[in-house]
Amino acid sequence: NEMYEIVVESYGLESREEGIARLKAELAAGNGPDMIDMRFGLEQSLTEEGYLEDLSMWLAESEVISEGDFLGFALEEYKVNGMLVAIPQRCSLMTLIGNADMLGWESGWTMEEMVGFLEQQAGNPVFAEGYEDMRSILFHMIRMNEGFFVDRVNVSCDFDNDIFRRIVQLGEYYPLEYDRERIQNAPSRYTQMQNGNAILVQESISNFLDLQVFEYVLGGSLNCIGFPVEEGIGVWANTYDGLGISALSEHKDVAWKFVEFFLQTMSERKHASDFPTYVPTLDKMAEDYLKLTNLGYMTAPDGFRYDFRPVTTEDVEQYYVMLENARMGSTDVGLVDLIMEEMESYYDGEKTMEEMIARLEERVKLYLEETR
Repeated sequence: NEMYEIVVESYGLESREEGIARLKAELAAGNGPDMIDMRFGLEQSLTEEGYLEDLSMWLAESEVISEGDFLGFALEEYKVNGMLVAIPQRCSLMTLIGNADMLGWESGWTMEEMVGFLEQQAGNPVFAEGYEDMRSILFHMIRMNEGFFVDRVNVSCDFDNDIFRRIVQLGEYYPLEYDRERIQNAPSRYTQMQNGNAILVQESISNFLDLQVFEYVLGGSLNCIGFPVEEGIGVWANTYDGLGISALSEHKDVAWKFVEFFLQTMSERKHASDFPTYVPTLDKMAEDYLKLTNLGYMTAPDGFRYDFRPVTTEDVEQYYVMLENARMGSTDVGLVDLIMEEMESYYDGEKTMEEMIARLEERVKLYLEETR
């Protein structure tokens, strides 16, 4: 408006490291930005250094938006040391989807059930060619179940159990790492699923069209079975573009008004690539999709083509079930890399299963201590 001018300052043009250093230096000098985009993943360090405002009070006292206006998982990623330090604008989901004729129609399964299915299918194609590797399988298991193996609060872990041994033994049937060359030369995963050469794929979901193509290639037999989890349907959520306010800003009230305005008007900017975290805007996005008639088509390098059909109310309800049941999960690549290193020592014959597990637990405890 006429009273305020918005100036956008970029801190990543030089390099990520130099941009972060400049941002922190300007904040420390008292001439940093009033608002901070959290896409650098700085919420932990900026909070610990006292640069981020706790937005919990602002949200509680707002007459425009409330915590209940957001998807259930949306604010969790930006809660640091009991403070809400940013509000994310957008989100996407990730899940495992597959052929209901092979998996059954019920969504959700446990690690025990997924490992059992992979054991039953040993030697048969389960994942799309090139993606059938142990590192991916391990990530599927841990993504929603890290707490089964690791206790970060008490710096402890437990890999001396039957389920982990069975995961390790799947290495008899799958390579350690995915094969980029095989992926490039293989038919598309859509063609593989259509021809019955793949049962499961990991899929990112960010709008009300993403599942249509899999429903088509599977002839309607689509089950969003999810990542293995003890309770729920195993949908992993990821949030983006958290808006934070500097604790040193002299214009916090204006910055907060901008947050309110920005969230309410997202649908006008047509962020078609991701779901809004603010439910009223998500509802508006769903209404817009239901009105669309010409949705275009998609193709794959192997010549596969799919023409999108109009979105139905039933489609929208399916996405809402996933959005309402999604939750945050583990993204600790370092932990997965560490586990894979020790598993490889077992596959190479350097250690027995028991020796590998004992060494793995030693290393994971040290890793937890270093990263706590």
